[in-house]
This record gives sequence, C-alpha cells and structure tokens, in this order.
Amino acid sequence: MSLKADSNKTKAMFGATGMIDGDFMYLVADAAATSVQYGYQDTVCDAMNRSKNAGVNLTAALADYCNSFWYRTFGINPLSYSQEKLKLVVPGEYTGSRQWFHSPAPASD
Repeated sequence: MSLKADSNKTKAMFGATGMIDGDFMYLVADAAATSVQYGYQDTVCDAMNRSKNAGVNLTAALADYCNSFWYRTFGINPLSYSQEKLKLVVPGEYTGSRQWFHSPAPASD
C-alpha cells in the first residue's frame, strides 16, 4: 500500500481522509521527526523494526504507530495538518496549529 497506488486508502489508514498529498506527507514526516525530537526514537524505531521483522507492511505499521501512540501522546488531530482546516477563520478544533503551519512570508528584500 502506498500513497501513489491508493491515495484515499492510505490517508484513511492515518485518519487523514480528504487531505491533499502535500499536507499528508507533512503529517507523516512530522510523526517520525517529532518522535525523535522529543525522545521517542526508540518507540517509533522499535515499532517499525518489529513490523518489518514480522513482514507487516511499513505503511500500515506507521499508520498503526500514529493511531495508537503519536496522535494521543502529542495531542495530534491528523486533520490539523490540513490547509483546508487551517484556513477556517472561526476558532475551533483545527485552528490552534495555524501559527505553526502558516506563518506569513517575509517581505521582499
């Protein structure tokens, strides 16, 4: 299973249905990066190594890691990575992450 082969099915595994590909890839990259950055490298690496050794599809393994650990530990709602959700002007469930993802571009030099 891969994003290229079946985008909707892959995103659904991560709870990210309807997200554009770029936003989804940012979510996936952040899952690994923030896990390492905040001291959970053994958690993510062990989960992926166990899955690889058991012959489990690594996309499915990463989705399981996100759903069972990363989202809960870091308080992540996967749709908070969606540009469409971040564009909402009424404060709500997804707008708290806006400052991290959509900082204004600097003025031209």
